[in-house]
Amino acid sequence: MREQEKKKASLLSKRSSHDRMNPVVFTTMGIKKSHFAAYYLEQSINLYSDLNIDSLIVNWAESMRWWLAEMVKSRCQQLFTNDNDINKIFNLLVQKYGLQQQLSQFKTASQRESFVIQNKQQLLNVAKQENNPKIPHIIQKRQVLKGHIDFVTSNYRAFNNDKKVTEYVYNRIKQLSSTNNLTLFNWNRGGNDNQTQWQSMYYPTDAHLIMSLFCRYMDDAMCPAVKFSEKHYFQISRNEIKKIHTLYKKFKDIAIICVYDINTKEDNDDLTAKDSLPYYFIAYNKDKFGKIIKSMSGANNKQNKSTLIRKPQHFITSTWNTINDSFNNYIGTTNGNKEDDMKNDLSGDEDNYEDNYYHDPVRGDRNRRNNRRNKSKSGQHLDSVGTWFPQPGKNNLLHTITLFAVFLHRCCDDKLTGIALKDQGCTLLQPILR
Repeated sequence: MREQEKKKASLLSKRSSHDRMNPVVFTTMGIKKSHFAAYYLEQSINLYSDLNIDSLIVNWAESMRWWLAEMVKSRCQQLFTNDNDINKIFNLLVQKYGLQQQLSQFKTASQRESFVIQNKQQLLNVAKQENNPKIPHIIQKRQVLKGHIDFVTSNYRAFNNDKKVTEYVYNRIKQLSSTNNLTLFNWNRGGNDNQTQWQSMYYPTDAHLIMSLFCRYMDDAMCPAVKFSEKHYFQISRNEIKKIHTLYKKFKDIAIICVYDINTKEDNDDLTAKDSLPYYFIAYNKDKFGKIIKSMSGANNKQNKSTLIRKPQHFITSTWNTINDSFNNYIGTTNGNKEDDMKNDLSGDEDNYEDNYYHDPVRGDRNRRNNRRNKSKSGQHLDSVGTWFPQPGKNNLLHTITLFAVFLHRCCDDKLTGIALKDQGCTLLQPILR
């Protein structure tokens, strides 16, 4: 009997430990959500209300979807055109130099890309001999495109020795570009085809792919003055979200932050990964923009309903009800006053939320003491970084990029690091202005 009681106690202890590490809540419709999703959903609702955009954000995000779809189509067209140009080089090498047998092994786009880049000098010699000035430009363009794809696959290098990840990204870009509004976009997963079965361990999600392409678009648009992918985009782990103040040295004005955990193994019980990750949000220099943000939020906006941005000309049928699922509609998992328990867990003092959500059953008390000690040492920077937390889930990517555009328009006079987007040919602001 004692052994059975010990086993039962051990099982309950493990279950309790798992529940603390992966807490859940339920909506009134019985839908299970992670604490992470519930908390940041509430944060987003408050943010949109403060900025007086709660009636506009859904429509802007939909316009941003079409803008991003056009961006993906443009990148896909560049890849398609360059693939055809590389095929012409291969045809030249086969017809005039008799290399059919040697080149027959390079069948996929990534294999032909590797051949062209690795044999760049020999191909430049061929270009001189054939008096063909197009070949150097084809090679140069491919190197640029390869840089874009490498940025997408950078988190998956350990699984990309055979170029399967690269080939997947090429194919997925083609799939996503097949529609005008990213109809096939699957934010926390990817796509399958006859050759590849998407797995979270080995292939990027669609959200990660689109955000990476967006960063490289901004690199191209703001080049050479701004390296967006290095200065305005950062990835952090799930546990690092409580240490946002440590980013104050990495950017001067504004950045997009990605909370993104790459799974080393499939975890079907990880609800946060399922309903919230990857999660993107905006971080900004509070010392530089704090007064501007304060002047356009809260009571100021409630007194003056006019916004600095014109409403979209065409409103879609979906309404704010799609995300207006606040804590008033949540049911906690504990006894007693469940709604109050939920608010106490997630709202109010940010430190309490972090301790509750990121509690380590073994090292919890020690971690809290270390956190307080570290915060006291770097207290001067705790309030240096401000945040805008958008809606989590399937529309998080769209809302984040939309908020980024709103920030540049309202707070930066349509500029990034002092450089006007319009002067650089960057059309990012179009979805919130037209």
